[in-house]
Amino acid sequence: MSHYDKWIVTVLMLVYFPTVSLFYFLVLRVNRNLPTSRRIRFSLSRRGDWTKLRGDWTKLPTEYKRFYPRSILYRLMVSGAITLLIIAVAMFVFRFWEYAKGIP
Repeated sequence: MSHYDKWIVTVLMLVYFPTVSLFYFLVLRVNRNLPTSRRIRFSLSRRGDWTKLRGDWTKLPTEYKRFYPRSILYRLMVSGAITLLIIAVAMFVFRFWEYAKGIP
């Protein structure tokens, strides 16, 4: 692992854990206000239809804004997810650059 990779992985972990924790927090916060039949499922390990699971995730922004219209937590979670995507692309670019230059 190169010097660049170590920094990128460190930043990745510093962004990943808060983003995933924030996602679970948002789902739990919304589920507290919803009736049992309309709760949002958030675990991929549950059995059932995956299309319903995706549908549940797409309900999160509208339900969260309905219950907490002035909160910025959802925008912070989306910003963290975009940051993770940028970090993943940076990791790919640095790894490709190292292989192109012949750096082990």
